[in-house]
Amino acid sequence: MKWIDLPQNSVPYLAFDIMEKNVGVVAAFTTKRYYRDGKPDDFYQPLLRPESDPEEVASCVQLLVSQFGTDREHLVSSAQKHMANIHLVDAGDLGPIEGRTQLEAIDGLVTDIPGVMLRTFGADCPSVYLYDPVRKAIGLCHSGRKGTQLHIAAKLLKTMQKSFGTDPGDVLAAVSPGICGDCYEVGDEVAEDFAADYRKDPLTGSLRCQSILSDILSKKTGRYHIDLFAAIFHTLRDAGIPETNIELPCMCTKCRCDLLYSFRAEGRISNENCAILMLRS
Repeated sequence: MKWIDLPQNSVPYLAFDIMEKNVGVVAAFTTKRYYRDGKPDDFYQPLLRPESDPEEVASCVQLLVSQFGTDREHLVSSAQKHMANIHLVDAGDLGPIEGRTQLEAIDGLVTDIPGVMLRTFGADCPSVYLYDPVRKAIGLCHSGRKGTQLHIAAKLLKTMQKSFGTDPGDVLAAVSPGICGDCYEVGDEVAEDFAADYRKDPLTGSLRCQSILSDILSKKTGRYHIDLFAAIFHTLRDAGIPETNIELPCMCTKCRCDLLYSFRAEGRISNENCAILMLRS
């Protein structure tokens, strides 16, 4: 993962080494920082919040789509509800926002249409990027605690297999920054709920041995911690993506709340980091 801050860009972003090697795809993760009228600002706003200025949010979104060579009519965002539902984006999902059918309770998006920018959000929850360079298809999902325990990344891949004929062995995968295992402390009930779902095989639904959780769930000073990065890695690997094709983040949203939005650090969601994935036209 690397920091990209070029003079011609209004929105600096984090990029993934595994994706940057492929000129056919744009994969980026925005932070708090951007340039307004040529001057740096520390409150990039990709989402409308109660305290947000709608015109400023619209301006931020326009800067992003323009930077990557598309437009708002080709921007499709998840309407995420911490579930594991996937939507196949087609021509009917494009065009003016006012004329679109709103996506409801969708945490994952897939498409094979060049120039369509998929977008998900998180303020501690990671996003998962999948790129099939052979079939020229992409998938992007919000993988918070609930989505991760339900193996949303495997469901994203399965949708790409069904829709585009994707071979998991061809897929390149990246996981965005999110809260790290050391920082993600949860109560007993949440840990037990996570374990009960995560033990189910992402492909068959059958129960796997308890040891599958050994790298993911730990107890420190009397409290459970969940390592979402490790959980997502195991899900992707078990779904057939080679380990060498999976890039994990080297940054925690809470540890780096100076740069990234973090619910745990701020105690509220002032805005969210934005994950984008797009096939180049």
